[in-house]
Amino acid sequence: MVNGVVEKLTGRLIVEYSSWMGEVVFMVAVNSDGKEVFRNDFVVLGGAQMTPPFAKRSLTKDLDLPINTRVGQGTVEVELRVSTAVGSLSGVLRDLELVVK
Repeated sequence: MVNGVVEKLTGRLIVEYSSWMGEVVFMVAVNSDGKEVFRNDFVVLGGAQMTPPFAKRSLTKDLDLPINTRVGQGTVEVELRVSTAVGSLSGVLRDLELVVK
């Protein structure tokens, strides 16, 4: 990225779970001219997603993570963290897009 405003990160998180309790967090960091100018942890899914024993369910979560940060010569780092207290969770990221104007 060169000389613009990083507006947001969009996409979809599609998961399949079975009696899951935990948290899904996106860490987004924006660097401009060698310095970190934005860092935030976005909790996109959390709490308990319960099912009957051995049953599985799916869930689609639309992502629209606001950043709104001006950059010169910049880079963006995205990290996805999943913590699980009980149960199981698996998933994919689709259509991940960084909106820069």
